[in-house]
Amino acid sequence: MDELTLLADMRKDVPPDTRYPAAHRALMAEIAGGVPTSLQRIRQRARRPILISVVLAGAVAAGTIVAVNSGNERHAPPRAFPVTTAPPLRLVAVTSPMALAANATSVAQRTPVPAATQWVYVKQESTISHAPPSGAMAQVPGSHQTKETWTRVDVLYVASVQHGKTVVTSTHGGMGDPIGWPAISYSYLNSLPTDPNALLGLMRHTLASFPGLYKGKVTDNDIFDSVIALMENYPVLPARLNAALYGILAQLKVVHLEQASDIAGRKVLSLYQIQDGMKRAIFINPTSYAYAGQKIIMVADRTSHDLGGTVTSHRKVPSPQESSLTLHKGEVLNDEAILVSKIVNAPGVRS
Repeated sequence: MDELTLLADMRKDVPPDTRYPAAHRALMAEIAGGVPTSLQRIRQRARRPILISVVLAGAVAAGTIVAVNSGNERHAPPRAFPVTTAPPLRLVAVTSPMALAANATSVAQRTPVPAATQWVYVKQESTISHAPPSGAMAQVPGSHQTKETWTRVDVLYVASVQHGKTVVTSTHGGMGDPIGWPAISYSYLNSLPTDPNALLGLMRHTLASFPGLYKGKVTDNDIFDSVIALMENYPVLPARLNAALYGILAQLKVVHLEQASDIAGRKVLSLYQIQDGMKRAIFINPTSYAYAGQKIIMVADRTSHDLGGTVTSHRKVPSPQESSLTLHKGEVLNDEAILVSKIVNAPGVRS
């Protein structure tokens, strides 16, 4: 006697339950071996999705991809393989310079490092000046100009468009020496620490070492000037170094955060400082946290001593040969936006 026959014989002794006639009939039919077609379809539709859902839920919870057995019990048990995806990106609301620096650091960890022989393509929009750029000459209000440049990642070559042709020029090993930095070279940029505290210590030491300029005392304003000098000379710095510079600015009491619009009308984040009636702002892309340009605008009238069109250091006593330069509130001395910045494989390439 098989199990179903035995169970049927036992069921004969149990009085019928008339409260659930449909269930009773279905149970008796199943015991007898004849499952109703409608109930069978319901079971077939319901059981498989439930099984898969449970398996996938377990896989997601455990962080693994599970190989589900097809039903042949003689096969080896399922194997689990670890998922190699990166941890979720954790960004916070940008309500302070420190929050901005934290987000930039997180994004930089996922930014690929370009090869030394690739190129950084930058398309920049700026205002027009009637005199050579100096940081002290008022720009033409409402004016716009664009330019394109390519800088090889190892900073050995730069390129621009001249008369419709891409012209490549050697930098002779570096990109100049903005205040507070040695000549910008690929090896030097990659040697800089990406921890903000370590980089700030190095900057203070380097600036204090300049003979006769700071006399051993380096202020927060000096640090800000040095950071913006590096960024404007090499707009697409390594992402982790860029984030470290934001981390430095976040520690300076003279630096503040605001939302702004650049010359192209785009919304940007701004880290700014005001000194001697001059507001200097670094623009930052609110999504990629890349350097997005800068702006210098007068927020108060100021008379400065000028030598060759450049505002001299506030630390320096003017000589008789220097002329006086008056700057008025509202005048824009520099306004530029990085419209495009990307890594390409050759000069002249834009995508």
